Amino acid sequence: MMKALNIVYIDTQERLKKVENKISLCRRLVLDVEFMRRDTYYPILALIQITFDRENAQYLIDPLACDVSNLLNLLCSSHCLKVIHACREDIQALFQQKENFSITNIFDTQIAAQYLNIGKQIGYKYLVEHFCDIILPKEQVCSDWLARPLSKEQLDYAAADVAYLSDISVQLIDSLISQGLYQYVLDDSQFVVWMSHYAIDPDDYYLTLKQAYGFNKYQLNKLQRLCNWREVNIRRDNVPRSRFLSDAKIVEFVEMNVSDKVVVNSIVRRVNSLNDSQVVSLKQAFSDAKKNSSDSIIPPLKPCGRSDKDQIKVLYQHVESIASYIEVAPELICSKRMLKSWLVLYKNRLHENDLHKDEIHQKSKDINYDDKDPADVEGLGLYFNRWRSFLDLIFRFVIN
Repeated sequence: MMKALNIVYIDTQERLKKVENKISLCRRLVLDVEFMRRDTYYPILALIQITFDRENAQYLIDPLACDVSNLLNLLCSSHCLKVIHACREDIQALFQQKENFSITNIFDTQIAAQYLNIGKQIGYKYLVEHFCDIILPKEQVCSDWLARPLSKEQLDYAAADVAYLSDISVQLIDSLISQGLYQYVLDDSQFVVWMSHYAIDPDDYYLTLKQAYGFNKYQLNKLQRLCNWREVNIRRDNVPRSRFLSDAKIVEFVEMNVSDKVVVNSIVRRVNSLNDSQVVSLKQAFSDAKKNSSDSIIPPLKPCGRSDKDQIKVLYQHVESIASYIEVAPELICSKRMLKSWLVLYKNRLHENDLHKDEIHQKSKDINYDDKDPADVEGLGLYFNRWRSFLDLIFRFVIN
């Protein structure tokens, strides 16, 4: 049965102060946010939703109408457990609202569900359906959260995002504690918070493009400089990559077999909003690429090809076997995307070190998890062993 919502809309400092007083005294709260990221590089915080234990009220706080800096300070306190579902993007939105926002004591219910093998990276709607047998409407997920006033449908949607999570989190925590997994979820949740603050260095962005592997050294220099120029501009001006200069267009310009002057003019026509200083810095990027020593640039790793799909399939079957054995979601140990990344890393390392691949293949056959105690199995996906276990797992199972 759907909960009767009790929405309290906060759009004044006086009302917000009452919520802040509650936060300063509480030991646990449920948190969610709505944000927009359609026309910007950084997310714009549009709404903060909070609910407290044993209180049937959903506080919807309008950051466009209120100064929420003190609220964010209170959320950073370690004495209060913050329950959030899939916290990474929410933390990013809050981080943009307050510099040096450093929230701690997070319990991510998506991670908790993975540890209890309820599902992979399940959404909030599925979690509510699983625990409460209720199907929530999701029509408002892509609506304009910066519009004011918010519609009744938007308010109901936002309130429902926190209304059920308090009771669900109690059930999750009880199950995790009984299995000795609660602290692992807290650790993993905090790790996601840390990852949400990570942004790739503009100088290294070119290494994320798989097309870079086939470029000669001069093309790599141009690619690096052009990616750096794009990243610096979009982050400074808060413009999404697709609206400024996409990865595909950058690769296309680097591949053009014409003079740098022609390429620069083509980019200027493509990005018609460039000002004079941006054009000057663009020309400088190409000039620096020509002057730069080609030997100093870091070469990209060879990406996975079609022949690697079978290897990834075999590797993921091993991950699924371990996950089934210890009764957690496979994604908790290693996602297919991460598996592919590690495979790229190790195949390049094998190539460089000329290791004997037949020997590695034989080692992979010798591994048998059935006769081991779960506590002794490497690759459990538990926080403190995870990264070493990933490397060990991939190294053992790489086959040629």
